[in-house]
Amino acid sequence: MKEYMIVKVQFNVSSKTCTGKLYTFLAYEEYTPGDVVVVDTQNGFQLATVEGTASKIPDGIPTGGLKEIVCKVDFTAWSERRERAKRMNELQCMMNNKVRDLQETALFEMLASKDPELKAMLDEYKTLRGC
Repeated sequence: MKEYMIVKVQFNVSSKTCTGKLYTFLAYEEYTPGDVVVVDTQNGFQLATVEGTASKIPDGIPTGGLKEIVCKVDFTAWSERRERAKRMNELQCMMNNKVRDLQETALFEMLASKDPELKAMLDEYKTLRGC
C-alpha cells in the first residue's frame, strides 16, 4: 500500500454549495468522492468534500509542502438522531389525531345517550361510515 494518497477536495462554503476551486491534500487513509473531511489549512481546520484522487503531487508544490486531510466526518449518529426525531414527530401527530377522533366519538356517544335526535344522527352516520 502507498504511504499516502493525494486527494483533491472542494471547500464547503455552505450546506449546498462549494467554492468550485479544487485543492490537493495528502491522505493517509482511503477516501471516496463525496466524503466530507476535515482538512488542515493555513487558516485552520476546514470542512471539504473529496472530489477524487490524484496520481502525483501537482507541479509547483515542493515535497512536504502539502497539508493533510485530518479525518473523515462521520454523520452516522447525527443522521440517526434526525431520523429518530422525524419518526417521533410522525408518531406524535398520528397519536394526536387518534386521540382527537376517540374523544370526538366518546363525546358523541355520551351526548347521544341523552338526546334522541343526536342518537338518530349518530346511528345514521355510523351506518353510512360502515361501522
